[in-house]
Amino acid sequence: MLNPFLTLRLAFLALMVYMNLIVLIFASWNIRASSGADIGASTSSVVLILTNCATFIAVATALAELLEPTCKLAVGWFECLWTAVVGNVQIAAAIGATVDSSVLMCRQQSSWGACASASLLVPSAWIAGIIAVSYFLLLLFALIAHRNVVPDIWTTSVHVPPWFFAASSSSSSKLDANCRSSDVLSIKAAGDLESFRRLNIRRDPPTWAQSHQVVRGRQAPFAKPSAPPIMQSSAPPSVQSRTSLPPQVSIHFLDRDRDTKIIAGMIPDMTPLAPPPPTSFRPTHQLQRSGTSFGSSSSSLSLFPEGVANHDLPIPHARESQWIRADTPV
Repeated sequence: MLNPFLTLRLAFLALMVYMNLIVLIFASWNIRASSGADIGASTSSVVLILTNCATFIAVATALAELLEPTCKLAVGWFECLWTAVVGNVQIAAAIGATVDSSVLMCRQQSSWGACASASLLVPSAWIAGIIAVSYFLLLLFALIAHRNVVPDIWTTSVHVPPWFFAASSSSSSKLDANCRSSDVLSIKAAGDLESFRRLNIRRDPPTWAQSHQVVRGRQAPFAKPSAPPIMQSSAPPSVQSRTSLPPQVSIHFLDRDRDTKIIAGMIPDMTPLAPPPPTSFRPTHQLQRSGTSFGSSSSSLSLFPEGVANHDLPIPHARESQWIRADTPV
C-alpha cells in the first residue's frame, strides 16, 4: 500500500499537470489573439508557456521512479528546487498577465479574442502558481520534520522515507512478527504434544497390559492368567463340573488359548463338590475352578476382571417375557 503522503504528492503533481495544461492553452490563445489585433504578444504569456513546458519535464522526472525503480530522479533537494522555481515564476507571470489584461487587452478598440483569452489566463495562472508553491512548502516542511529520522533525507528519493507513519508501520510489523512467531510456536507446541502423546502410547501401556502379553486379534484382552490345577481328586475339574450338573443345565465351553469359559444360567440345584483340604493353600488371584456353588461364584468363573461388563452372559428376562424358538408358529 502506498504511503498517504506519497498519495498526496501524486495528487499535487496531477493538479499541477492539469492546471499547467489549461494555462498553456489559454496562453497560446492569448498570444495568437494579440498578434492578430496588432497589440503584440504579452511577455507574461510567453513566460507561462516556457514555465509550463519545464513543469511537464519536471513532473515526468518525479514520476519516473514509479515506472522504473532504478531511476532515482525524485531526490528531495531537486524536487524542492524545481517546485520553488516553477511556483514563483508562475506567480510572477500571473501578476504580469493581470496587469496586461487590464491595461492592453480589454480596451474598447481591442479584439474580443485577446480580451477573452487574457481574462481566462489570469485566474488559471494564479491557481497553477498557488498549487506549485503549496506543494513546495508541503515538501519542504516534510523534509525538515524527517531530517532526524533520515539523516541523508535531502539526497534520498522521496519514495524511501516512511513519511509520518514510521511508528504505525513499525508497530504493525512488530505485531505481524509476533503473530507469525506465535503461530510458529503453536505449531511447534502442537507437534511436541503429538510426539509426546505418541511416546506415551508407545512406552506407557495401561496397567492391565503391563503384566499381560496379549496377541491382538487372537487372545482375549482382559483374560486372567490361568492358574495351575490343584489336585483335589483324581478327576480333573472339567469332568467334575460336567458330572455334578443336572442334565437340564445348559453349559457352553469356549476354548480360547487354553482358557475355558463357562456360561451358565439359572442353575436350580447343584451338588457342591468336596471342599479343599485344610492344608492346601489357594491364592485369591487364581481362578476357583472347584467352588462351593456356581450361583455364588459366577463372577469368579468369568475371565473378565471386576468392573468390566461381560457381554457373553445370557440376557436377563424382562417382565412378562419368555424365550421362544424361532420356528414356533405364532
